[in-house]
Amino acid sequence: MLEDIFEPSSMAQFEWERWATLRGRRMHVFSFRVLKPYSKYSIRDDATGETVVPGYHGLIYADRDSLRVMRITMECDDIPAGFPVRDATEVMDYDFANISGEKFLLPLKADLRFRGGRALVWNEIEFHLYRKFSADATITFAPADDTPEGAIPPDQLREEPPK
Repeated sequence: MLEDIFEPSSMAQFEWERWATLRGRRMHVFSFRVLKPYSKYSIRDDATGETVVPGYHGLIYADRDSLRVMRITMECDDIPAGFPVRDATEVMDYDFANISGEKFLLPLKADLRFRGGRALVWNEIEFHLYRKFSADATITFAPADDTPEGAIPPDQLREEPPK
């Protein structure tokens, strides 16, 4: 989502909107708009297999102190009248997560909502329990003339001529 908005080819239009407070931190809030001809966002209707690429607009919340994007809201525009999905919105929150004593800015929660007719699809995703997985190993090489302990001696692997 970040890449699609900030990619120069999206021709996104940005404007200052207001100040806000999010999770106790002061935020710059900017509005943005990506017009349909430059959009890469697609919506697929699973029932028909049809896909549309609408324009969209929303808000970007950037932390005043770190200048990091902490939330993006997005609402689709220009969805064709005959398409089964009538409204589509997303909210993506980011926050710092502590992984092995270091802080990383990572997704916190995503909220996606699609409405078509009388049906509303609501997909809420929470990201937590981030962990670092690693393996530490040491590889050492013995000199060529040394036979490592427990190794099969080379003379036991050599083919001998018939007697």
